[in-house]
Amino acid sequence: MAYPAGARFAIPRCLTLLLLAATLSCEHSQSFTEPTFPPLGPFSTAADAQLTFNPDADYWPTFSEDGRSLLYQYSTGRPDGSRCLGLLPPAGGTWIWTFCDPRTLPVDSTRSYSAFALGDDGRLLYMEATSRLLGPEPFVETLWLADTAHPLARRALLTLPLAVHDSVVDWLTDAVWTGPATFVALANHLVAAAKAALDTVFVGQFVVHGTISMNGAALTAIVGTEGADGYSLASGGSTVVFWRLNSGTIWQAPVGGGPPDSVATVPINGIAAAIHGISCQGSTCVVATDQEELIDDQLVPGFFIGLLAGNGVLYQVGLADHSVVVREGARQTNPDDGRGWFTPRIVPGSGDVVLQVGGSPGMQVLSQQPGADLHRFAAIVH
Repeated sequence: MAYPAGARFAIPRCLTLLLLAATLSCEHSQSFTEPTFPPLGPFSTAADAQLTFNPDADYWPTFSEDGRSLLYQYSTGRPDGSRCLGLLPPAGGTWIWTFCDPRTLPVDSTRSYSAFALGDDGRLLYMEATSRLLGPEPFVETLWLADTAHPLARRALLTLPLAVHDSVVDWLTDAVWTGPATFVALANHLVAAAKAALDTVFVGQFVVHGTISMNGAALTAIVGTEGADGYSLASGGSTVVFWRLNSGTIWQAPVGGGPPDSVATVPINGIAAAIHGISCQGSTCVVATDQEELIDDQLVPGFFIGLLAGNGVLYQVGLADHSVVVREGARQTNPDDGRGWFTPRIVPGSGDVVLQVGGSPGMQVLSQQPGADLHRFAAIVH
């Protein structure tokens, strides 16, 4: 899509109440609704429809609680490396809503977002990290509760790092609302990047429950998810499905905690091959992998950082029958361009999948890595 010149901060007309900082959570006069004008459709009717055309990068798609909107982070190309949040119809088209912090920032700093989740009534959860430009790690990380109508009229829920489950949690990603004042997210450990062009790299530790109260938010580790490098809720939210770093094995554990069970193993062939995301609907999951060839072998403890020639493949995994099936309609046909496949999301109520093509998994790149966009693959889940 072509982004409007100078677009920074737009507010939908449908939400009207300010966040009340002293209350348990946001209050809203009505549900979040899309504008009345029809959005443009995707730019292609082929199986692989490109949804965004950012000259810089679009990251980490996730669906709103009601499944009617696609929320993601995008980079602006500004010298400070700032990033924003955008909201699209699931089929692509014009922005429904965008959010950039409009306040002046020092030229040597940048802001980015993670753990963003949009409730069906407009309540907005997001973690904001402020970093020195080209610095090794953020120096301020705050989880905020807001309303989409007024995302800067917000309440700080917690700041990181934070001790959880005998570990230090530096970062939260992949937040999902599970109730008006509860959520689930992935707890991460932050690692300073090996190159000056990278600002943050994070590695998953475990999945956490979050509970919001008048005093902020409390995090509790879900027992059985230790070592999770990414996850998805499944089976109506009763199960956490996850994988661990440097492994193709998919695990599941009760959302209330308990011993994990091995579901299946997907192929991850190659020196730096990995799972790059999972999404589940009912008892069916889609797993994104890269069968990668390492070109630049600079090493960060636990994983590789460098240029990768990718060969993206999507697999369908059945939780009930432990099946693993490659989706031939979603196999990368030009692996030499090095554009990996990351963060798949099953379109709610559909067999389609939206994912990030290009960019990087588990890190943010200040050079922007042009060409990272969101794509929609048709009829992947059978």
